[in-house]
This record gives sequence, structure tokens and C-alpha cells, in this order.
Amino acid sequence: MLVEVRVLSGACIRRPACAGRRSLQGRERLCDDQQMDYDFTWRDGERTIRFARGVILEAPRLIGEGFTLVTTARAREQHPNLELGAEQVIEVGPGFVDEIAGDILANGTLSTRIVALGGGRVIDTAKALGAAAAQPTLVAAIPTTLSAAEMTWVHRQARGAPAGSGTIRPQLVITDPTVSASQPMPSLPPATPTRSPTQSKAPSPALPARC
Repeated sequence: MLVEVRVLSGACIRRPACAGRRSLQGRERLCDDQQMDYDFTWRDGERTIRFARGVILEAPRLIGEGFTLVTTARAREQHPNLELGAEQVIEVGPGFVDEIAGDILANGTLSTRIVALGGGRVIDTAKALGAAAAQPTLVAAIPTTLSAAEMTWVHRQARGAPAGSGTIRPQLVITDPTVSASQPMPSLPPATPTRSPTQSKAPSPALPARC
């Protein structure tokens, strides 16, 4: 049975109702076989957030065709169907967001729709590319880690970006919990240093790392 829970802003969260609760050391918890499974669409200004288990299967319909896909080798291997609608696929490797985005800008023209499939570094790179674009560009994010980069305006400027490019946040966020928590534990690296605009080599403590 589904119970609808309406929240401010008109968004709707659907969750399974629990037939009963069990007490554990004086605290209540949901029955083991009735765990919460959220499925909702949230609209906040120019941004739409779609959250549900398995929602990555909806991504081609939500995004459409003819986009630039910015991703990693791991994410690309795990979700090959997503690139079927892409006109361009760019694999992002290790490095700093400003340098990665600057190299991509220098190598050619991007679509006016940029889709990031990956962790914080990939999503921040897509945001930097969208902010530096000469024309309005939609940036969509499909996180494969729990960096939360898809939720913020914070990112480095692409090297060579026009003055006054500013910062942006993704206008479409597709969060599938089976995907966003998919990074294997052995592959979780130490924090990657993030360089400030005024530093050439030394890592900056001001912003969190993007793995």
C-alpha cells in the first residue's frame, strides 16, 4: 500500500506504509520488511529533482537525445544504455576541475545539453562547462557517489572561461540510490586536493575534495 505525503512546494513523496512497528531497546524502528522506499519529483525554481530506486531507467526519456555525456570509465561501463542518446561522450580522468573543464572547452564545441554521470569531479566539471558556455545550456546530473555536488552552485571555473561566467547548479538531477551509492569501497580514494584559483600547486583547504 502506498501512502502519499505532501510537502511544501507541491512535491509529492510516496512511501510504503508499514503494517506495524517493533520496539528495539525502547526505540521504534520500521519493520525489516517495510523499509522506506521514496519516489518523488521536486521542482525548485529552474531545477527538477527526480528521486527513486531504478529511476536511471527513466533518464533517456527525461533528458532526450543529442546531449554531451560527461562521465567516467566505471560509470560508462555500468550504464552503457545512457550514452545511446548522446551525440558526444567525454570520459573524465583524475585531475582538477578547472583544468579538466578547460581542456574540454579547448577541444571543441559541446551540446547545449550536458549530462554528468559520475561523482563530484564529473558533476563539477559539467557545471563548469555549462557556466562557461556561450549560449544557455542545460546541465543534468546523475550522481554515482554521495558527493552532493549535484545540489550546489559551488564549482571551479573552467580554465579559459569568459570573465563573469559565474556558477550554476544542475537544472535536472536524477538520483537513483542504487547508483549514487554504487562506488565500491576498495575504490574509495583519499581526498583529492582541490586547487584554489590563486594557487598553482598547493592544495586548498577551502573546498571539499571531489572524488
